[in-house]
Amino acid sequence: MENSLKILQSFTRDSTDSQFTTMWRLILLSDGSNTKNLESITQETVKTEVVSEEDILNEQKALANESLLFNIFENKTFSDSELVKRVVILNSKQQPLVYARSYWPKAKYEQVMKNKQVAIGHNMTQAKLEYFREIKSINTVLWDDKLNSYNGEGNDQKENFARGYIIYKNGEPMTYIEEFFTHQINKFLN
Repeated sequence: MENSLKILQSFTRDSTDSQFTTMWRLILLSDGSNTKNLESITQETVKTEVVSEEDILNEQKALANESLLFNIFENKTFSDSELVKRVVILNSKQQPLVYARSYWPKAKYEQVMKNKQVAIGHNMTQAKLEYFREIKSINTVLWDDKLNSYNGEGNDQKENFARGYIIYKNGEPMTYIEEFFTHQINKFLN
């Protein structure tokens, strides 16, 4: 994670913490499409807003979880432009629900992400790819002021759920994704 995000608490699948409610379990532990889950909860189409897309030129500075990413992508030492970092906001009813970052080997990104303006799962469905999602972490994190702006006006809570996972195709890692849930999602969970 970026240096500005401090992990406050980590959870496991069998956590009994009161924050880890049944609805949050369904969202955080699901190995299906997060976009489809959000559409079920909000009963609206979830739109993908691309914040940035960049080739990672200096892995020492740009990789948020450098050692984890190196392990995921076969312990490679990445040269310039071998990884792509994509940052998006998933919105429903004009409210940001998720801030997400994905890291891809460039060749896999270009192969899968034919329509970069839509969610990853939509691209995989269109390409008829079968994949497996492995959840690596579930946490509450303390957001910095920049990310906290996605929580909505008047919301000064800076603690949010987050998760990280790998998507595999044919046993090979395709991407590592980090999702940070805003407080806007709580409106749909009651």
